[in-house]
Amino acid sequence: MEYFIQFVIENWYIEIPLIISIAALILFEKSKRASKIEPQAATIMINKHNARVLDVRSAIEFSKGTIPNAVNVNKDNASCISALKGDLDNPVIFVCNQGTDSSKIASGLKKDLKEVYVINGGINAWKSEGFPIVS
Repeated sequence: MEYFIQFVIENWYIEIPLIISIAALILFEKSKRASKIEPQAATIMINKHNARVLDVRSAIEFSKGTIPNAVNVNKDNASCISALKGDLDNPVIFVCNQGTDSSKIASGLKKDLKEVYVINGGINAWKSEGFPIVS
């Protein structure tokens, strides 16, 4: 332990760039993720900012109930971009059951879309807040 402490003290100029690099990597990874929003914030985005809602659940789950005006898409980037019909400037909100699948897909599309969000807790959180569901 004594040698380790001595090494750290004598080689501080090596450790500082290492710490900065690790911090930059963490920030970079965090920036690639889509922002999570609560259902209340999602309703504001939909109503005031013309956000589009893409539901990445299966067609069977989608048919049992979804957010009004949501579009059911496959879990691939091309399907999502196609569903937006060239409207890449408005915010896009992804939804699944719990928020995990939609997070993966939204993160993959963050570079192609201007604003990308995921409903924290998915459709289950939306339902628990008592927001409308359409079949």
